[in-house]
Amino acid sequence: MHDPYQTLGVSQGADADEIKAAYRRLAKHYHPDRAGSDPKIAERFHAVRAAYEQLQRHDTQTRAGGPAHNTTKPTAETASPKSSHRPSKPKPTARADSASATAFSETLTGFAGKASGAVGDLGRSFFRTRGGDVTMDLDVTFMEACVGGTRAIRLPTGRKVDVHIPAGVQEGQHIRLKGQGENGFSGGEAGDAYLIAHLCPHDHFHREGLDIYTDAAISLTEAVQGAKISIPTIHGAVSIVVPAHSNSGTKLRLKGKGITKRFSVTSASESAHGQNQGDSNLWAGDHFVTLMIKLPDEEDPSLRRFVAGWRAGRAHNPRKT
Repeated sequence: MHDPYQTLGVSQGADADEIKAAYRRLAKHYHPDRAGSDPKIAERFHAVRAAYEQLQRHDTQTRAGGPAHNTTKPTAETASPKSSHRPSKPKPTARADSASATAFSETLTGFAGKASGAVGDLGRSFFRTRGGDVTMDLDVTFMEACVGGTRAIRLPTGRKVDVHIPAGVQEGQHIRLKGQGENGFSGGEAGDAYLIAHLCPHDHFHREGLDIYTDAAISLTEAVQGAKISIPTIHGAVSIVVPAHSNSGTKLRLKGKGITKRFSVTSASESAHGQNQGDSNLWAGDHFVTLMIKLPDEEDPSLRRFVAGWRAGRAHNPRKT
């Protein structure tokens, strides 16, 4: 058996804190749960445990006046009388500070007690650590960001999970998947996975907070006479009334047809983006439609003749402020 101090990588004058730190570091490094089934690793692990137990026995005998009243530091044990070993250095006289001695004893006893079980269980409670968190980017479609959805994804850990995308998710928002990170060590809890949302644009819609904005093309006849038309929203197609004598740029509001989102805590800034839905934390935005007059793709001679003879039209100055 090697010198226990050499095995633990500390000097013979090492104090309790140094011995504790060395034992924890080596036992964690060579622990079977982490190092695998390599027999050399297992042998090294046993050597670390035995060295620590030898120091614990020596400390207990020294303080309690053991059978040999041993007052020297333990050295490597010999296999036979012919084996040689270097002389033991005298052990410093035990300090009279009973509080320090008690603390040292409790430290060693605690570690030794944990080391007394089977190798697979040794140190599990000592070195139980939480697994690391993982992050990954998640591209979210415009409609998923507006109304929510569920999607199957594969995490960096290799696990495949179904992710719930909440309605109203914002660019850069983190979606937390509890316990889906890296596995813990020695029975420790798993870490979390965090998905960073990146919103994809839409060909027709755009959003600001909980509100949705879109343009709607209307004909010249619809603009002059008024009409009832159908337009798409994130909740499906709805009918709106175009008032007579509408201009390009006229904005119509569809109340409550924007994004519906539940806030954990409703603030003034959040409530300013929508209307309360009867629940103190549930809010809905609006859908704003901007009318745009669009002439026929092909020129209409009759329309040209009409405009040419339209005296009121020639008198009108649309750029006058």
